[in-house]
Amino acid sequence: MCSSLPASPIRSRSKRSTTCAQSRASIAARALRRIGATSAGSLASLKPGEFGIVLGRDLAGALGVMPGDPVVVITPQGTITPAGTLPRLKSFKVVGIFDAGMAEFDSGLALVNIEDAQKLYRLEGVSGVRLKLDDLFAAPEVARDLSQKLPIQGEIRDWTQSHANFFRAVQIEKRVMFIILTLIVAVAAFNIVSAQVMVVTDKQADIAILRTLGASPSSIMTIFVVQGALIGFIGTAIGVVAGVLLALNIDVVVPFIERTFNVHFLDKSVYYITDLPSEVQRADVITIAAIALVLALVTAGSAWAAGGSATHNRYKWTDGEGNLHYSDALPPEAVKFGYEIVSPQGVVIKHVDRPKTAEERAAAKAELAKAQAAKDAAETRAHTDQQLLAAYPTEDDLKRAQHQQQDMLEQNLNSARVSLQSQERSLAELLGHAAELDSSGKAVPPALAKRIADSRKQVEDQRAYIARKENERDQTIAKFDDDVAHYRALKAPKEAAKQ
Repeated sequence: MCSSLPASPIRSRSKRSTTCAQSRASIAARALRRIGATSAGSLASLKPGEFGIVLGRDLAGALGVMPGDPVVVITPQGTITPAGTLPRLKSFKVVGIFDAGMAEFDSGLALVNIEDAQKLYRLEGVSGVRLKLDDLFAAPEVARDLSQKLPIQGEIRDWTQSHANFFRAVQIEKRVMFIILTLIVAVAAFNIVSAQVMVVTDKQADIAILRTLGASPSSIMTIFVVQGALIGFIGTAIGVVAGVLLALNIDVVVPFIERTFNVHFLDKSVYYITDLPSEVQRADVITIAAIALVLALVTAGSAWAAGGSATHNRYKWTDGEGNLHYSDALPPEAVKFGYEIVSPQGVVIKHVDRPKTAEERAAAKAELAKAQAAKDAAETRAHTDQQLLAAYPTEDDLKRAQHQQQDMLEQNLNSARVSLQSQERSLAELLGHAAELDSSGKAVPPALAKRIADSRKQVEDQRAYIARKENERDQTIAKFDDDVAHYRALKAPKEAAKQ
């Protein structure tokens, strides 16, 4: 077993001393449940008679000691001597350092073996007993029963009294957060109502058509009720799933944010705890989700407005003779000539043109295709002009490129002419050979006749190719002057801007 000592009567060999404080055995008992295992050393090292001591992490850091270092413990009780009352001192060896996760324990708690504590304080037996209950929330009731039944004079305290203000603040904060969360959900629900009203306003013409076709206000209301309820249900489902996932992984999310942004949410020098625990309460989740769904159904109010919004709208149209007509129902003549839906205040809600004939639709389609073609041609021309300016920064660059293109065309033509001359020589040789055979009275072989025909066709094709390339060359050269003039026109605004 181990006992606790207040931090104040402990000092190291480096003469760091502190003021005295009362014994905190109850704090030690609660700390043992949270410590579990020390961060350095072990509680098992606290053996009777060896006077080992386990310090809190912050306390050990303040004293500047590590496991194996000695510390001097000063008790409040003293020894009366002729020189006066002298404090009782005892040297302990640090055998472990624990980290309980609470600044109160880590900076002000030391653990020693219970027999060593009895020797130090010259006590017989123990000074307190701790009870651990299966239901921690039954602690106040058990404490009241013990205070009435135990025949001893002592103090009975439960865990709710150790930090009563803290737990009371947590309870108040939970209630306030519930109210704030409810208000947030209410604002979101009223936003749904606003969205529904805007939809109703935008769909008045469609609602009027439905009413004219025989739809009842209740059926139109049902449409908007379903729409609003669906929005509320989807939003609530997403919120519940995201909230539960965040609550279940808060121990991962919070350290990630702290490492990423180099912040610390719970400073142990300010708060009782250093991390943020989270427990998902099914009742709380169901309550919040139910409130969100109920508030989402408030959109039924906008659906009632939708049901009666089109009952007084009227149809306005002009017949073929120019006569103006009004009616509460939509007649076939209105559809034929086109009509408008007007509100009781005379505001035109929607304008519907008369149906177009097949010829009008074809003409409109052709006009649209023509406009699109003109637009595409303009975009292509603009893109080509940009490429021209980017490729040739100056007019000399353009002319140089034109000369190079002309030289390339001439080279291609010269190559084609050389090839034509070679083909003509081959044809002439074949024809000469055929003439010799004919003069000698021999028949021209079929193979030779076929070669002559193929060679003659190649010559004709090559001559046609050269003629076509010469034409293309002449057209390209003739276009050079136009390209230069167009280039000057494109460069003129930029040159003027520079000047």
